[in-house]
Amino acid sequence: MSLKPPDASSQSWSFFYLPGDKILHVICYFTLTIIYFFSFYNFQKKVFLSSLFSFLLGLILELLQILKIFKREFDYFDILSNTLGICIAILIIYKKYYSKN
Repeated sequence: MSLKPPDASSQSWSFFYLPGDKILHVICYFTLTIIYFFSFYNFQKKVFLSSLFSFLLGLILELLQILKIFKREFDYFDILSNTLGICIAILIIYKKYYSKN
């Protein structure tokens, strides 16, 4: 999905003045980080590894978009949106699994 050429007939959308594609980035990388978190066995390194792998995947996919063969454009705000999704996932993970209460 990240490297798929954009559909010429698709219309952009927004939610509370936020571009729809950025919202999808947040949701996708939030979900990816949660999935990575549950896939690791060593609990102490789960948060670090899940966030690192999610960030690296997003960065690599975004850097690949520089290549003209994908007909996509590099966007710093996509990386920021990915990172926001990762941070939200980390906050929820810490709240649920690491809080003393």
